[in-house]
Amino acid sequence: MLFKKPILSLIVAGFILYILHQPLSAQSSLDDNAVIKLVKAGLSEALIVSTISSQPGTYDTSTDGLIALKQAGVSDKVVGAIIAKSATPASVADSTPRGASTPLAFNFDDPTQVHAPGIYIFKEGR
Repeated sequence: MLFKKPILSLIVAGFILYILHQPLSAQSSLDDNAVIKLVKAGLSEALIVSTISSQPGTYDTSTDGLIALKQAGVSDKVVGAIIAKSATPASVADSTPRGASTPLAFNFDDPTQVHAPGIYIFKEGR
């Protein structure tokens, strides 16, 4: 009987697809509120830290954001995982000025510095 009315069938199918899509899109990335929900749900600290490490997320690591996490009952270990996930590692690119191709302190003749992979020809006197 449901298929005798195509408009009603389309509405029901659309609603079902909408409901099925919600959990998938809700899990796409974590944020502070998601972490607080995990803590309030009683998940273990280790599981929350593992989830933070493995899932993409955007976190508020400002002073107010960290205070809000602590006031919500988030442990120091979980807050540390959030900070570690949010921190970007310092790289050689940070010391390179815009438009320059090598860092300021790079010396091509210094064998202790890391060079790009390739074949190098040694010339006397250079």
